[in-house]
Amino acid sequence: MKRRLKALVLGLLQAACLAYGYIWLGGVYKLSYALSHDVSRLKTKLPQLPYYQQQFLLDSLLQQTWVYGNDFSEFVGPLPSLAALFGANPAGALADYCAARTAQLSEFPSRHPGSIYSDAALDAGYQYARAAAFLGLLGARTQPSRAVARPIGGRWRPVGLPDFGSAAALSGRLADEYPESVLAPGALARRAEGQMDAGRLKDGLKLFTRIGLEYPNSAEAERAANALYAGAAAAGNYPQMREFRERAVRAAAASGRELSATGRLSSASSVAILGYQVDLSEIQLRLRQVFEATEHAALARSEIARLSGLEELSDDARSELETASRRARRVGDHLWVERLFKRLELPMPGEPPAPPAGTVTGRVTLGTQPLPEIEVALAQRNTIARSGSDALSILRSIPFRGRTDRVGRYVIRGVPAGEYRPLLLFDTLKNGRPIVPNSTVSPMIRVEAGNQELPDTRFEYALKTRSYGELNADGGEVSLTWDPEPGAATYEVGVYAAPEMLGAFRRRFRSDGFQAMRRRRFALWQSGRVTGTSAGCPVGALAPDDARVAPLVSYEYVVRALNSEGVVLLESARPLSRFTLSAAARVEMLARARLGQKQNRGTQ
Repeated sequence: MKRRLKALVLGLLQAACLAYGYIWLGGVYKLSYALSHDVSRLKTKLPQLPYYQQQFLLDSLLQQTWVYGNDFSEFVGPLPSLAALFGANPAGALADYCAARTAQLSEFPSRHPGSIYSDAALDAGYQYARAAAFLGLLGARTQPSRAVARPIGGRWRPVGLPDFGSAAALSGRLADEYPESVLAPGALARRAEGQMDAGRLKDGLKLFTRIGLEYPNSAEAERAANALYAGAAAAGNYPQMREFRERAVRAAAASGRELSATGRLSSASSVAILGYQVDLSEIQLRLRQVFEATEHAALARSEIARLSGLEELSDDARSELETASRRARRVGDHLWVERLFKRLELPMPGEPPAPPAGTVTGRVTLGTQPLPEIEVALAQRNTIARSGSDALSILRSIPFRGRTDRVGRYVIRGVPAGEYRPLLLFDTLKNGRPIVPNSTVSPMIRVEAGNQELPDTRFEYALKTRSYGELNADGGEVSLTWDPEPGAATYEVGVYAAPEMLGAFRRRFRSDGFQAMRRRRFALWQSGRVTGTSAGCPVGALAPDDARVAPLVSYEYVVRALNSEGVVLLESARPLSRFTLSAAARVEMLARARLGQKQNRGTQ
């Protein structure tokens, strides 16, 4: 019996050693491959995880990354605590983890000078920094410094935006400190896009120009040429548009040849090439270069036919193919008319008609004073529908923007005629005090040809709230506090679900309809008139429909200051008053919610 038991133990140990050795040898192979190849195109779709951590998850779980060196072990880093992910605030716990990893990776080059992972550490730190900013906003870890306001129900509704400043700084370091790295072009492109998102268009175009000059054979050269083309198109400079499109075609073709040598030609890059060819033929058509435009249009049609037969195209790629096909047919129709007029020896017709464009102007004030550095954007109707409530995806797809000058005036040029939804991008604090847009607004604006003046947009200082982040419950209530407002006799407080959490309370407002709830933002709880600067919200009123989503839910509260006659003097800024519940408060909330449900069933 002892011999059998000993043999079994030895067999298990041998199997464990073989498995461990197999995993370690696999890790060595992955590491050696990653060091000798450009792995940027091998990233999987796991969210916010760098390539190395995706590939070495098993090695991290077995705590064997030390075998590859201390610097590599620190680069791969620890995994987040599972206990924290199932705690009171998973988004906040992940934000803390990503922030800690960002700090660790940003200091990596100085802790390990000469390490071959230094540039990749900064690149991975960029991803963690973005995740920390986004999750920190969802988990009420950090107050937003920027916000975007959309018109809902005739009023402006602001939503906080994550601050990607630290991520942009890491991209800048990577591009400046490691210019020879294969990751440097991508870092420059991210830096340029960040500048353009912030409204600094000239700085962004300079960085894109730098990519085209310093990294002409990189995949990012295509993105850079595309961005420069968009800048030239906004200025109506057709020769520059053609030049930048030709650059994009050459860069995309070089990238496509490199990819096709290692396997199947990337459908996304092929569609991008196709899109550039069609756009190039349109530009040549406008410049009366009929022969060149005919060649490019024929090439585009052949690419459409070839790519349409591929089975492994994504839905997005097929959608782009359909759009490109329509554009190719339109160009073909224009070319047919041009050639017909040429054969008949008649004067050539005018260039293809473009939709009439208008110039939109307006003024933004803070009270009665002009308010500079406010960005006003016009989003097309289909852009809003396609992006839903994701404010970041909306902002990245809006080309029509203007920024207020020192007298509060903004100008948006070259806006095609149509209907647009206005948006405001602004800093949440001005002179150290929170501000909010407080004027009526139409949900849709009709833009016509010529100059068009929009009504003034008025901002006001907001009441300053003090409760933010993870809150505890005392006596079954969550204490919400704010600063006193001079001239205010009483206050009213309302607690709302955060914009992305409305679905968690769908049943509560089913009698009024979920869409009506989204428009009017029904309060989960409202106080009566309060004379002090704090109010206690019962935790039972904050319970979602499903107890399983309770750890994910976050809230916002609004305080309104009223004078002695009951007139609202001002209210607080919603993005700056976000909060979640602690573990103990959440347990008490669910217990009180169940008790309330039992009492309701008893009375029925």
